[in-house]
Amino acid sequence: MPQHYIQELSARGVEVMEFEDLREVAERVDVVYSTRLQKEYFEDEGDYESAKGLYVLSDELRASLKGSAIIMHPLPRLEEIPFAVDADPRARYFNQVKNVLYVRMALLDIIFNGYSTAFSAI
Repeated sequence: MPQHYIQELSARGVEVMEFEDLREVAERVDVVYSTRLQKEYFEDEGDYESAKGLYVLSDELRASLKGSAIIMHPLPRLEEIPFAVDADPRARYFNQVKNVLYVRMALLDIIFNGYSTAFSAI
């Protein structure tokens, strides 16, 4: 995580702990938010290739998550979340993608029409 985010969170009293491997804390987390590695953000293709496949929500890792844990992903995905996870009741990424549509609609309404019309229907 970029250092400026850690500093901002620390300044607000938020404890930040970083782990290289989700397996170290999987049984303690409430939410797993995964995203695909985006090749375009890597300056060196070798770095991308060495990181590819490291952050996969394997069956073993998923089994160690709490039963109440939530699995999120912004989609599209590559190999980081296997299709088998779709059947897991903890997977919320399809709802997440559906809900973001409404958030974007509201934001566009606010941008083009202002706050007064966006909240008049509420």
